[in-house]
Parts: sequence; C-alpha cells; structure tokens
Amino acid sequence: MSTSTSSHSSTLSREQLAQLKAVFTYFDTDHDGLLTVKDAQHVARLIGSRSDVFDGAPKDKKIDLSEFVHLIEAAERVDDVQGSKTPFHLAVSKMYRGLDVGDVGYATQDKIQAFFHTTGDNIKPRLISALVNDMDHTLDGERFTEEELKIFLKKRAEKGDFVY
Repeated sequence: MSTSTSSHSSTLSREQLAQLKAVFTYFDTDHDGLLTVKDAQHVARLIGSRSDVFDGAPKDKKIDLSEFVHLIEAAERVDDVQGSKTPFHLAVSKMYRGLDVGDVGYATQDKIQAFFHTTGDNIKPRLISALVNDMDHTLDGERFTEEELKIFLKKRAEKGDFVY
C-alpha cells in the first residue's frame, strides 16, 4: 500500500497531510490503500470539505491517498477563491456540507443524528429536533438550508452564545 502524497506539490502543511492520511486510513477498512468514491465523498463531508470534487469519478473507481489529498486540496482552493465569502461563511459552508448528505440542498434531523453518530457523539434526538426546529425559519418541515443555518448561527452569536 503506497501512502506517499509527494507525487505533486502540496499546499497543505505536514500536520494537515498527517490528518488526511489518518482519516483516510481509518476509512480504508480493508487496508488496500484505496477508498471507493462513495467512501471518499463521505470522508470529505465529515472533514468539512467539498464532496462534489468526486462527482465526475465513476462510482466503481477506487481512490488512493495521493489522489484523495489532491482532490481535497482542489476543493479547498475552490473555497479559497470565493472571495465574497467571509471566514464565517466558509466555516458554515464546510459544516453544512457535512450535514447535507447527498447534496440535496437541505439537512434534516435524521442527517444530523447520523452525522453525530458517525463522529461518535451520542446526541439525544429531542435536542436535535429542537435545534432543527429553531433553524427552520421558513417552516418548510423539519429541515433547514445552509442559509437558515447561517441566520441561526449569526443570531446566536449576536446573543453572545459564541464568538466567530
């Protein structure tokens, strides 16, 4: 299994590369040094990166660590060149990508529950339901969009719940 990421010049720090390698290795359950496109998209969402960089790849394709790192870097460059977005908007977009499984344009209570389950956190469904209801400003049915998440977080920051 080759885990070299030196086939191209990386813009990531050694620490970032080590973190990507660790998460890649964690999801490489058969230890063949490859992830399916579906698994790579899942990992990208979990780390807050754009999963759409894998969209053009055939579903049966396997991705090695070097290609995974290259695609994650490309996703980060897309975020970096979107100059109209503030660091707050970029952070919320990354967080939202982790919740919007399947890139359908909204997140639901089930998706949030699954996200926290995947990260190992056991959040009570009642708390997640309250969170979703608080974010669903358009009242379109226990789901929320990226824009609604931004509004929710800005209001919470204005109340002093956290600083961004």
